[in-house]
Amino acid sequence: MNTETWIRRRLDDASPSGTHRERVSIDLRGHGPALNAIAQTRHVTVAALVRTALAEWLETHFAADAGRGAVDVLAAPVSSQKENAVIKVTLRMPAGYAARLARAARAAELSQGLYVARLINAQPPAPVPPDQRENRAALVRSTATLAAMSGDLQALMRVLRQRSSPELAAC
Repeated sequence: MNTETWIRRRLDDASPSGTHRERVSIDLRGHGPALNAIAQTRHVTVAALVRTALAEWLETHFAADAGRGAVDVLAAPVSSQKENAVIKVTLRMPAGYAARLARAARAAELSQGLYVARLINAQPPAPVPPDQRENRAALVRSTATLAAMSGDLQALMRVLRQRSSPELAAC
């Protein structure tokens, strides 16, 4: 670790959400090709791989060396953070998976972000009610049949009133 050059700087131009990013530049001293190869096999970016390795290192070393200070930040549950804040997340995945995600989210009538959030929370998307076209068509046919029957019954009642006894006329 002594052979790397670490440069830490805080960006003055914060993102529109108001969060600040901290960046580190590292001279890899020949480790770049191996790092790229590992990132490709895991289908992640080099930056994501480095952040994961750094998080794991901090978790193991801070727990042993510095107590719970920085580890508490890393291990903070999602509910203690601004859970209702909506942020943009970019996922890199093969095109086939992206298409399946889009289809599944559309079928569940959810945005892709909400669909993924429900999957993370182990909440399968609520089933979408079946298409009601057939039910509506059957209801329209039934209503038309009842309307025709009503007309026929009214005509029958008029005929009966005209030709029958006073008892039927009272109906």
